[in-house]
Amino acid sequence: FVEGLLRPDILGERLWGCDTVAVPISQRKWNQYIASAMKLIETDDRIALHAQQQVEARTKHFWRTLPPTSFLSVNRKEWEELHQRLNGGVPVPQEQQLPYFFEEIPAWC
Repeated sequence: FVEGLLRPDILGERLWGCDTVAVPISQRKWNQYIASAMKLIETDDRIALHAQQQVEARTKHFWRTLPPTSFLSVNRKEWEELHQRLNGGVPVPQEQQLPYFFEEIPAWC
């Protein structure tokens, strides 16, 4: 967005032009944000660089704050909660859940 303000002559049409669909904020979905971002990343070198730098910064932060063993613990809990949500809020015994394939995550890192 900031790049659009800095370079409206280059990005303005893509950000605010006639091809931009207006959607009330209450009806916006993540896939719309992702699709818009991907279009900008694919067509603008500066935005692509910003995106790459953001991924690198977030990856560095992630590794520092949530090492693989901690991630595994949190992810396992989310796996169980997902099954419960899909089961109408009723807990699903671990032996009845879909296989959890991520126990080896710490070894991958």
